Amino acid sequence: MDVSAIILSNLYENGNLLGRDLEVRLSHLSELADCIASGSPASDTDGFRDSFFTAREDLLHAYRHTVSKGTAPVCRESVGYIFDRLSVADMAELCRRIASKNASPYGKTETKRIESARIACFRTPLSEAAYRIFAKELPMASAVFSDDFASSCEDVYSHHADFCILPVSDSDDGALLPFIKLAYRYELFAPLACETVSDGERVSRFCLFGQDRFYRRGSDTMDVLVSVAAENLGKLLCGLEQLGAVCENIADLPGSMFEDEDYYLSLRFGKDGPEQILLFLRLFALSVSLCGIYKCIGSADKRKK
Repeated sequence: MDVSAIILSNLYENGNLLGRDLEVRLSHLSELADCIASGSPASDTDGFRDSFFTAREDLLHAYRHTVSKGTAPVCRESVGYIFDRLSVADMAELCRRIASKNASPYGKTETKRIESARIACFRTPLSEAAYRIFAKELPMASAVFSDDFASSCEDVYSHHADFCILPVSDSDDGALLPFIKLAYRYELFAPLACETVSDGERVSRFCLFGQDRFYRRGSDTMDVLVSVAAENLGKLLCGLEQLGAVCENIADLPGSMFEDEDYYLSLRFGKDGPEQILLFLRLFALSVSLCGIYKCIGSADKRKK
């Protein structure tokens, strides 16, 4: 047997070993998902997060060491990238399993109808147009007019209104970070959004922000602030894509405005719901702030159907 045949044989054997190791790893992850879904003590969020990441990084280190040993330096970065993606895929599948059993540790979100809708509105042409769209969706709506957008948030905070209207993005400027920061500062949450069209083609998105964390049936969009290193952003988006989430809007968050978050993401999700996405974000990102789970209504929404 010549040298090349021996090398090929060794590579084949090594590949089989890696394949069996991966099968064992996926089996253990599935067992862990079953433990969490059954409500065992292992479902403690912090303990689960720490254990999962420790196991994942140990295995990832072992894979890299095995594959990169003797590998040309120019290939090592590609090898590491492949295993990073593989690791993210494992985590996404784990989150899917847990969420499918209605056992997401994230909690604190639920579906609920809107029963009362006193809406604080700063009188601008676009805000008033947004109010009219919301009022068609919520027949019980009534307006409480404010002096500015901050006052609208204050009205909700002090219980003078159930909701307030804030712009969160437009087709010219993207994410409107000062208003997103305003909602974040007052710890507000959006269960409904609408889109308006001005100047013939400029599309603006407004959210209806309140204090309660709930979402309506039929919601398909989620806005979050996440803390994640720039080199891990691609992995995060890869995992979200595997879970059926489409990133419609992404913005870097300036440190002067947001101390603990790095990116704003607006995600469109499918029929499986938001639970698996929330769990994945909580496990992957250093921190997650949920800004809203909603369905966007209004004239501009027709473009997406």
